[in-house]
This record gives sequence, C-alpha cells and structure tokens, in this order.
Amino acid sequence: MFESNVTRRDLVKGAAAAGVLSGTALAAVPALAQPAIVDDVTWDKEADVVVIGYGGAGACAAITAHDAGAKVLIVEKMKEGGGNTAVSSGGFMIPKNEADALTYLNATYDFADSEKDPELLKVFCKEIMGVKSFMEGLKPDTKLWVYGHAGFQNLKGWEAIDKWRVRGKKRGGDCLFDLYRYAVEENRRIPIMLNTAVKQLIKNGDEVVGVVAVADGKEINIKAKRAVILACGGYEFDQESLTTFAQGHKFHALGNPGNTGDGVRLAQSAGARL
Repeated sequence: MFESNVTRRDLVKGAAAAGVLSGTALAAVPALAQPAIVDDVTWDKEADVVVIGYGGAGACAAITAHDAGAKVLIVEKMKEGGGNTAVSSGGFMIPKNEADALTYLNATYDFADSEKDPELLKVFCKEIMGVKSFMEGLKPDTKLWVYGHAGFQNLKGWEAIDKWRVRGKKRGGDCLFDLYRYAVEENRRIPIMLNTAVKQLIKNGDEVVGVVAVADGKEINIKAKRAVILACGGYEFDQESLTTFAQGHKFHALGNPGNTGDGVRLAQSAGARL
C-alpha cells in the first residue's frame, strides 16, 4: 500500500527548486466547466498524484511526489514539456544563509506593498537552502554556477542572495529544463501524457479526486488518489483575461503559448479563494 509522506513543506521544497515563491495569482477569470461529481465517473487512468503542467514547477512537483513514494502522472496540453522555464534565463536563487534570505524576501514584499504568508515564506527560506544539493542530485556530474545576485541591493539582507544556473552548452532555460527532463523521464521514468488538455476537475464532496482531460479528441477521466497539482502557468496568452485584469492595452505576450489561464479557471471552479 502506498503511504505518502508528501507534506505542504515537501511541495514548497519542490517549488523552491522550480524557482517559484508562491502559487499562481488567481484572478476572477471566467470559470471552466464546474467540477463533475464522482458518483457518475468511470475512470480511464489513475495515479496517486496527477500533475497538470510539465514546466519547471510541474517537473519539480512530480519529482518530489515520486521521491516521497507516490505513483505520479504528468498531464501536459502542449506537444512537449518546458513551459516558461524552457524559454527563461534558467536562473534560480540559492541564498548564502536562511536568516538573511528571510530578511531580504520580507523586505521585497514590504517594498512592493504586497500581501504575504509569513509562515509559508519561512518554510520557503528554509527549504531553498537545499536547492543546490537537490539540483546536483538530479543528474550525475551536474555543474552549477553563480551568475548574479540580489535584484534590489538597497534592501536589507541582499548580500546573502546568489542567483545560479545550470552549466551547459545550451541557453539557460534549455539547460535547466533538460536537467528536469532527465530526472523525470530518464531517471524516474514518470509517465507523461502530452497533447492532453485538462478541461474539468472531478470532486467528491469538497475533495478534488481527479480530472477530465481531452487526449486525441477523446475525453478521459483520470483519478488522483492523493492529489491534483495545478502547475499550469499564467494567462499571458489569454486575451480575455489580459483585457479584464491587466492595465493597459495592445498586449504582446512572451513565453509559452500554452499559458492561457487554464489552472486559474480550474482552481476557481473548485472554489479557490481569488
């Protein structure tokens, strides 16, 4: 029997490795179809943890869940993985020490007058200290290098902030996602469904227990015995969301064209706080 020790802290650890400080900012975009009810569902596939989205965040979530003992399935609507991670500069933060990292990141929130979860930020700063060993452990002979430092050197604690990349012959984002891809596909052999778009969540009462996806033009129901993780990116390629929520006009998006707000709408349909 599968006994999971996946915790909120474990998932934050995975997020830290992906360079993600917090979840996608949820906006009140038009919802997808409301979640189906489990009573009438026939399952086509199942896993302990179903990860929606195969970018850096999804890859790290899948690796973390797998290493904690879960049977994992990744579902990606594009023809290949990578997300915005593959087209990024490939950088991630590894501070010199936890205390100064917390001081600096707290200062960035205060400087921007942004809301924050103080306890989650503490967990993030603790877990991010292990990112170097996490990254180096994903593939033999992985080399990392420091390419930059804190972006706001007027804030207290900035001296502790180092920015790292994976050393390689490709662009930064390609090097980073190639490392994740090796860990997911070659080392752990986590199954991935490409060209598969999730259109609906499936609930049992208040609990999300699976998803409805479209693969090869056919709807399938995928059961998640322990968790569904939404790692679907933002909505920079959804004109309706941009028009509604971003200030300005004539937007030109950069990044992965698969970022059309699916995860935001799926979360909203399940009652997520916006």
